[in-house]
Amino acid sequence: MHVGIFGGTFDPPHLGHLIIAQEAHAQAGLDSVVFVPAMAPPHKRGFAVSPFSVRLAMVQAAIEDNSAFEVSDIEGRLPVPSFTVDTLRALRRLRPEWDDIDLIMGSDSMLELPTWRTPGELVAMARLVVYPRQGAPVPEARPEFSSAALVLDVPELPFSSTAIRGRVSQGRSLKYWVPEGVMPLIARHGLYRPEREN
Repeated sequence: MHVGIFGGTFDPPHLGHLIIAQEAHAQAGLDSVVFVPAMAPPHKRGFAVSPFSVRLAMVQAAIEDNSAFEVSDIEGRLPVPSFTVDTLRALRRLRPEWDDIDLIMGSDSMLELPTWRTPGELVAMARLVVYPRQGAPVPEARPEFSSAALVLDVPELPFSSTAIRGRVSQGRSLKYWVPEGVMPLIARHGLYRPEREN
């Protein structure tokens, strides 16, 4: 079985995430795309992040109509902070039926890959499937990893979780920004309101 691991904070998940996952599924020939919300992402230390259980529920709501997508709560069961290489090790132990693993990441993350925990081991475990992010060229900027990378043919998308949190704090609509099932969860849990940002 050939799967793609799509990790992230997903605070909240948005249509851009779904487009990237669908394109990775098609272009990389994946059997499944597994969304892996981060429990405690190292690069977000010092930033307010919505509770893990809420982000997990939002991803579940976002992908519920696509049988090729699934979500894993693995990082909720691992020590924090959440290092990608530890997550991949755990997933390989838990899911031995996964013969091939791709790691779906933005070009900005690929540029930072040398600073991640044991990047050489990570690249040995999983092929990189990279999507373009503004201001982060791929893959020439990281030649040591480019041979292990598939660059997706997708445009830079105008969605970001930061922009969506800003829209909520300003009282603006999220219609066509996030999947329909995500909007009521944001409202129910009172996420991204101005008092939460302060």
